[in-house]
Amino acid sequence: MKNANKLISKVITILFFTLMLTGYVANGQNFEKDYVDGQIFVKFHDDYDPQISVAPDYTVKKEDAGYFADIFNKHELISINRPLDANNDIKLLRTFLLTFTDHKALNKIISDLEAKPEIDYAEKVPCYYPDFKPNDSLYNLVNGPYKWKWHLDVINAEQAWEITKGDPEIKIAIVDNAVWSHHPDLTNKVVLQRNVVNNTPDSNPPNTGDPGDWSHGTHCAGLAAGETNNHLGIAAIGYNTSLIGVRASNQAVAITHSQQGVNWAINNGADVISMSYGGSGYSQTYQNIINTGAAMGISFLASAGNESDNAIRYPAGYAHVIAVVSTNDNDVKTDFSNWGTYVSVCAPGGYASPGPMGLLSTVFENTSMGYYDSYFGTSMATPVAAGLAGLMKSINPNLTNADLKSVMEATCVNIDALNPQWAGQLGAGRIDAYAAVKAVPFSPQPDFSTPVTIIQPGQSINFTDLTKGVPNSWNWTFNGGVPATSTVKDPTGITYSTPGTYNVTLTAQNAYGNETLTKQGFIVVTNNPAPYPQFEASSTAGCIYDPITIEDNTLYNPTSWQWSFTPSTYMFINGTTSASQHPEIIFTAPGVYSVHVTVVNANGTTTVVFDDHFSIDGRNLPLEDDFETGESDNFILSSNSKAFVKVDRRSAYESEFGLHFTGAGLFTGWSGTPTGTTPEQAWNSNVDFHGFAEICNVDATNMPEVYLAFDLRQTYSLGIKFSWFRVLINDTVQIADIDGVMDFNPTTNADPFSKKIFDLSEFKGTAFTITLQSSCRIHDKINNEGDNVFIDNIFIGSMSLPLLGDSNCDGVVSVLDIVTTTNYILLQNPTPFCFENADVNGDNIINVQDVVGTNSIIVGERKHGSQIVNSETGYIYLNNDGIDLANDGTLAGLQFDIQGLTMKDVEIALRGYEFRCAEIGNSLRCIIFSFDNSPLPAERKTIMKFKTRLNDLTWGDVVAANVNAIEVPMIKYQYNENLMTKIYEPAVYPNPFSGSTMISYSLPVDSQVNIELFNSQGKMILSLKDTYEPAGDYQLPVESEDMLPGIYFCRISIGNEMFIKKIVSMK
Repeated sequence: MKNANKLISKVITILFFTLMLTGYVANGQNFEKDYVDGQIFVKFHDDYDPQISVAPDYTVKKEDAGYFADIFNKHELISINRPLDANNDIKLLRTFLLTFTDHKALNKIISDLEAKPEIDYAEKVPCYYPDFKPNDSLYNLVNGPYKWKWHLDVINAEQAWEITKGDPEIKIAIVDNAVWSHHPDLTNKVVLQRNVVNNTPDSNPPNTGDPGDWSHGTHCAGLAAGETNNHLGIAAIGYNTSLIGVRASNQAVAITHSQQGVNWAINNGADVISMSYGGSGYSQTYQNIINTGAAMGISFLASAGNESDNAIRYPAGYAHVIAVVSTNDNDVKTDFSNWGTYVSVCAPGGYASPGPMGLLSTVFENTSMGYYDSYFGTSMATPVAAGLAGLMKSINPNLTNADLKSVMEATCVNIDALNPQWAGQLGAGRIDAYAAVKAVPFSPQPDFSTPVTIIQPGQSINFTDLTKGVPNSWNWTFNGGVPATSTVKDPTGITYSTPGTYNVTLTAQNAYGNETLTKQGFIVVTNNPAPYPQFEASSTAGCIYDPITIEDNTLYNPTSWQWSFTPSTYMFINGTTSASQHPEIIFTAPGVYSVHVTVVNANGTTTVVFDDHFSIDGRNLPLEDDFETGESDNFILSSNSKAFVKVDRRSAYESEFGLHFTGAGLFTGWSGTPTGTTPEQAWNSNVDFHGFAEICNVDATNMPEVYLAFDLRQTYSLGIKFSWFRVLINDTVQIADIDGVMDFNPTTNADPFSKKIFDLSEFKGTAFTITLQSSCRIHDKINNEGDNVFIDNIFIGSMSLPLLGDSNCDGVVSVLDIVTTTNYILLQNPTPFCFENADVNGDNIINVQDVVGTNSIIVGERKHGSQIVNSETGYIYLNNDGIDLANDGTLAGLQFDIQGLTMKDVEIALRGYEFRCAEIGNSLRCIIFSFDNSPLPAERKTIMKFKTRLNDLTWGDVVAANVNAIEVPMIKYQYNENLMTKIYEPAVYPNPFSGSTMISYSLPVDSQVNIELFNSQGKMILSLKDTYEPAGDYQLPVESEDMLPGIYFCRISIGNEMFIKKIVSMK
């Protein structure tokens, strides 16, 4: 199974006929959607040679095609060539492609050609399309309820891989718009590639255009046979099978050269050809190409289409093609998928529930998960079935087209009962990889093993059958053994009484034949056996510095031992040595270790090497991880059933990728309220909502100090106590950061990011695990921002910590630093200036919060001290005569900008506080505070007067801090008009709903509120609220009994703001 904790959902489907009829114009087709502009296939009768010279690149000179002279005289020719020659089939060698300028004349040209007695037929060239169904809910899935590999689980891929992991000699051709051969999960798998449009050995997409549009073929390639078990990205059903990439178009969304692409794949060793495209146009030429390949034993698979109808689509409808329908994880036909009596099988191509919308695979587009994304459609179902065909061919490369199709269909799971409305029109059912590879006709390949091959007279041995190919009978012969024969699968108790060397023979048989294996001298019976080394380890996988005990089980009275390991980064512990019978060891560096043991007894010496026996994880320090690979290279990501952990682009600090924790969308079972959840509830009660990023033992054994630092951001949905984060050492020890915070939520750190530093020096001299843990309720963006924890730029190692508050860099925090920071805020360019020291609250911005924070340090109270004062709101008024301020009595600092104001216009009205201003551009910036953090007056008070009445001023930024240096929301008024700095967008949850839902909204100031419900025709059906309400948070229940099932629109008016919410009732 692929080691992939990463990953994914975007969605695709293939057969672009869900486009509107006008859509093909933009895609390069100007006249007919289903046929290539201006092109005609012309086939001569097999027994007629038109004497037309063809160049090695398949082109034909006009003057060499005299047969068509009368046609060319009437209609302007662009080109003529003979593009098809698969297996030198005479039907294809008699087929020519003519391209004319006048598309409207094609029907007349075809009529004239077919009137010629030498012509078998003339036809337009069908144009087939990939059919995209984009879905913007992208998931990089790790654990929880959403399994990125659901499509592999449904078809029993792991059990199939126990029979065969595929043969690299078997080649699956992906004929599509392009295949990006340089993708990390494809670069070792694409063994041949071709652009049949330009006749170049390059299947890659162009460097221009939308990479997402060019990702279709790359996605299909990953599903069929992306590299598996490589600790990267995705796993694919085809496992070790190889890929041929065929680019059959210079358009992202139309497969214009699919015939040439299939022809090239046939000629270049394809065993399976996957065609995730189609249309309604039939072509006899295309059928001739497929007939040729099928006669060579090549298997063809094609998508049935995504129009949700039973019309025959091509190439799926051609003879000798396995037509593939899309199903969901519950074996129900996907809503968009076509069906019909002509289809062959179904395969996963739709949705999982719970789970992602689509199948995760490789793409050319750099998405939020790196170069991976989830698409859905019959386009995805087809390469899954093609990958299975590759596994089946790996077992028996000589399978004919008909035999493979017959076995695949015969081993399908019948799903008619789950799809009664489509019974009899879903082919043989959903593919079963395990059943299919078991049923492939081939003779078994015998093999077997024993626990020991050297024994003493009178001892017994058990044998284990390892035959490949699913035998149904076994015939054993034990030369010198008693009993001498057996017909059971795994014989036991075979006794050897006489010294000697004996052969063992196994004949395995099934319905397809029998094979015999004899292992010469396999059993050695002796009175004086040398040692036979065996051992058990307490663990074969672990972390650096985790102790491992080796229990020696060597046979035949061993007397001495010598143990060693490679590489040599290990130590014996607890008094054991290399000569101990049962040594205890620790490995001091990550890696894969082999065991070397030499054992001596009275009869001799035996040395054995057990290769790659231990797999050890861990990290050396210092360590940095910015996640810019799009994956988690150092942390193991996991989550419980109601959480997600992923690396994506959702929010990163000064970079592209970051680590993202969020809820999974399953909201029930949370203990606590939006604003009242406690840490005990977050960590002890809400276990299902936990996400983890764990690093297995960092090596701090030789470090005098060790710190953990990272950039942290948190967002919330309905309330600030639905998003939690903490750091654990050695799984259980919760650590506070250097500011004393242990339980983080959106009130404890600035948005968007703030630097968090943890002093881990109490663990110096040891190796220890680090766990970053989240507890988030509501999934990203479902309500407001959603409950998210974002981590970026992780550092573990020694570091020089900033001296918080020491903005003038003199090593002491004093009043001088407050002056320096104030000068910096007012753009006075103080020198020297230490930004990291001045950024007391760690939000990477210097403002009045840092002035108040520095004051707190000087007067002996660090920010975020034991007394947290959370001010609800402050109010600042810009009038014609001056500026007024009102707050709740906890305000310790204020900073504001007013555009259009100068120093000569004002006089300070607030006395007893530090009040400094400076002109910055066309604005006046002011900062107010006291050196002892005394609160500003609580009652409304004029703080600045204008020397003349002014009415053309405008508010700029306003920042306020309470006595704990935490930002206070400020409501700005301008000439008695309310300018709210923070508009709370209403939310409807759950939605869709059955029974009842809740409308949540917040009023930063007293406001008129109107809430009305409209049907889909725009008619108001309910007035839910019409009232003037004081500032605060509100929830309004809506019952489904008040409405019929369907789509509604809720209009929420708050003051002068209006919000429209779509509501779906599923009563």
